[in-house]
Amino acid sequence: MGNIDLLEVKSIVQEEVARAKTPLIKNSIIISRMNTPELVGASGLIRENIDNIFC
Repeated sequence: MGNIDLLEVKSIVQEEVARAKTPLIKNSIIISRMNTPELVGASGLIRENIDNIFC
C-alpha cells in the first residue's frame, strides 16, 4: 500500500470543484480508479483527517 503525497499539486477546473471535493477520514483506505494501468487499483491508507481534498 502506498502513501499519498499531499505536496503533489494537480489542477481542477472551477466547474468541477463542488463535485470533486471530499473529506478523507483517518484510517480509511482509498483506491484509485484512474484509467491508466499504472494507477488503477493503487491504494493508500489515510493517516489523518483531511477536509476538502480533491480526489
